[in-house]
Amino acid sequence: MCIIVVGLIGYYVFVTCKKYRIRKKISNRKLKKVSTIIKYKLQMDKNTCVICQEDFSKRDKIRVLQCDHHFHKKCIDKWFESSCRCPLCNNNLNKQDENI
Repeated sequence: MCIIVVGLIGYYVFVTCKKYRIRKKISNRKLKKVSTIIKYKLQMDKNTCVICQEDFSKRDKIRVLQCDHHFHKKCIDKWFESSCRCPLCNNNLNKQDENI
């Protein structure tokens, strides 16, 4: 019984600490400065999100970074929770923001 209680307390502490450790590497304000959000158009030459490997569809919101790379908005926003760099060219978007 005691082992179960200690295990549950340890699990709670682990989950709580993990939740508070996750912070966005790039702020929403900076992200708006270094990217734009568009709706997919059939004439676009880039038609696949390299993060999820799925083709863009008509209803998708696409985030275009200043380096001209296109991603699903939800995919790249999740990516920016752990990194501040473009997944393709490795440009640091925090540094790019300073040059604007």
